[in-house]
Amino acid sequence: MKEIPQNCIDTFKERFGTYPSVVEVYGQKSNEDTDKLLSKSLLLWFDYFVNNEHETIYQDRLYEYDATGILILRKSKSKIFILTKVDKQNVVEYLLLQLKRLKKEE
Repeated sequence: MKEIPQNCIDTFKERFGTYPSVVEVYGQKSNEDTDKLLSKSLLLWFDYFVNNEHETIYQDRLYEYDATGILILRKSKSKIFILTKVDKQNVVEYLLLQLKRLKKEE
């Protein structure tokens, strides 16, 4: 879990009273499609920088996908981590199907 910032793990532990189980999802997804998927999720934390063209470039974003036990950490375009309680596997499977349907970044 080196790629998951400690504050994200701590947030999960504080909210749900346990350490998270983690699912790593590889493959670059288009920002537009991923933003659409997460648009109704609560943004809990972010890390970004502003480049020379004054564009905001997000590095990491932590979302609450399911208030009963699922957080999503989006690491720029490269990877998504699903932090979940063990009893939420059926919701995670549904989320994985949704992610699979997203277009890959070209």
